[in-house]
Amino acid sequence: MGIITLLKNLLAIFTERSARKPAASDGFSGTGSLPGRELLDMLDNSQDVIYYFLIDPEPKFIYLSPAIDVWLGEGTAAAAMQDPSVPFSLVHPEDRPKMDDKVSGQVDYSEPLIQRWRDRDGVYHWFEERMTPLYQDGRLIALQGVTRNIDGRMDYQQQLEYQATHDALTGLHNRTYFDSVMELLDQEVADQAGLIVLDVDKLKTVNDRNGHDAGDVLLQRGARFLKRFAAEQTTVARIGGDEFTILVRGADTHRIMDGFMEILSDELARYNAVHAGEELHLSYGCAFTEHSIGNMGRLFRTADQEMYRHKAERQHDGTGSRCMPV
Repeated sequence: MGIITLLKNLLAIFTERSARKPAASDGFSGTGSLPGRELLDMLDNSQDVIYYFLIDPEPKFIYLSPAIDVWLGEGTAAAAMQDPSVPFSLVHPEDRPKMDDKVSGQVDYSEPLIQRWRDRDGVYHWFEERMTPLYQDGRLIALQGVTRNIDGRMDYQQQLEYQATHDALTGLHNRTYFDSVMELLDQEVADQAGLIVLDVDKLKTVNDRNGHDAGDVLLQRGARFLKRFAAEQTTVARIGGDEFTILVRGADTHRIMDGFMEILSDELARYNAVHAGEELHLSYGCAFTEHSIGNMGRLFRTADQEMYRHKAERQHDGTGSRCMPV
């Protein structure tokens, strides 16, 4: 027998029970052998959170299975039976509107509802809820539903999302993520944008002399150094074998990029002074634009060309890099 069928049968018993004065042998009293007691035993032993929530004439739980205590802490079910606002106080603030819409008939009840609830330790758990509305004379009077914990599924989904957007070797954003941000700024979001393209020098020499494992270590050192520049409006990514990018966007990007190259050079010099024998050598080029729409491809090409110019000139006379307007 499915849980929804159990709930429907339980609802019929509730309805019958509310129409008459309960007898001492009623199945909900803990004695006797009526079907109600058997149904409750089956629901109580379910690993899912099962409920019957009355909305009209007054909000209250008619039934809430003890499985909720497993996830949110002992006594949660009893507290909610006494005070129907308890689940609303435990839901994640971002998910509270979903709860309000659910009890006011403003959701599509054919679709599952994903939400987070807080346990007694302050940890939020993911749940998927499937519910059936009950109407009387066109009014929403109750909800019955099944809520299942999906922490494992959400963790796996987040791992997949992370793997899809991050470089496995360095932990930085990858080329896929970088391209998606570039496309967004090029086609949809008008903003200022600055881009630094960087190349880890001597990677091929390290690979040839010491093997690719040593080359991977060099790339990881470069990534750790560049992570210090990551911020809300600054994306650091590895987009190729030895190629990295720093993408800056938002207001005042022009002003920021003016000083970024000097800061990058100073930070690199300090890093190498501390890591004697493990120095990091980078070539880099910079470009910026006041208007990102339609200009991100040219921004990348300009910064890339500046990186190669910086690499060639630095090898001859130590010339520094500059940030070019696009």
